[in-house]
Amino acid sequence: GALAKMSSKAVPTAFHHLLKALDHRGSLLRVYSQNIDGLEKKAGLNVYDPPLFTQADSKCILLHGSIHQISCNACCAARYTHSYSEHLESGILPQCPDCLTKQDQRKIAGKRARGVPFMLPNVVLYGQQYGNYEYVQEACGLDLGVSSQSKRKIDLLLVVGTSLKIPGTINIVKQFAKLLKKDQPKSKAPRTIYLDLGSLKQEWKCVFDLWIQADCQVVSTLLLEKLQTDREKPETR
Repeated sequence: GALAKMSSKAVPTAFHHLLKALDHRGSLLRVYSQNIDGLEKKAGLNVYDPPLFTQADSKCILLHGSIHQISCNACCAARYTHSYSEHLESGILPQCPDCLTKQDQRKIAGKRARGVPFMLPNVVLYGQQYGNYEYVQEACGLDLGVSSQSKRKIDLLLVVGTSLKIPGTINIVKQFAKLLKKDQPKSKAPRTIYLDLGSLKQEWKCVFDLWIQADCQVVSTLLLEKLQTDREKPETR
C-alpha cells in the first residue's frame, strides 16, 4: 500500500514522454515494460487492461504487473490497490470479494465452506514466471507476425535501461532481434539498439547493431527537442 502511494505521486520522466511522442507520431509499435510503477499510463500510453484495451490496441505490455493492482491468487480477479489501501497499510491482506460471494452462495446452498483466498499485489517477483504469461505471449505473437491477426511490421528494436538478466525479457529481446536480422540482413542502418549506462556483455554484442552507453533521460530529452524542432519547421512545397 505504501509503495503504491509513493508511485502514485511519481511523475513520468523524459523517456516516458518520448515514448508518448513517438506514439503520437505513429512510430511506436509496442512497449514491453519491466516497470511496475504505472508511469507509462500516466504519460498517456494505452496500457493493457482487459476491460479497456486488448493486446492489439495496447501500446504498453507490463511484463511484471502493476503495483496499482492486486489480484486473487485463486480466481485471478483483479482490483485497484487504492480501494484496499487501509488494509494493506495495516498489514492485513484483503480477502477476494468474488470468492467471498461464492462462499456465501455455497452456504445458502447448504454446501461445506471453503477457505477464502487473499488478494495479493499484482506484481511478479524475481524468479517467478510472468503472472499474465498468456497475454504476453499473445502480444508477442502479434508483433512478431506469428498471429494471423498481425498487421504490423517491426523495423527497430530499442532496449533501454535493463541489465538483461531476467529470462523472460531475454527471450523477448532475442526473438525480436532475430526477426529484424532475418527480414533485413543487409541493412546498413542499425535495427537493434541498446541504450544503458551499464556495460554490454560480450554475449549481447552480436544481438545489437548499436550500443549507446548513456543516461536514457539525457538522450530522451535531446530526442524530444529534435522532434519538437522538426514539428516547428515550415513545410516546403
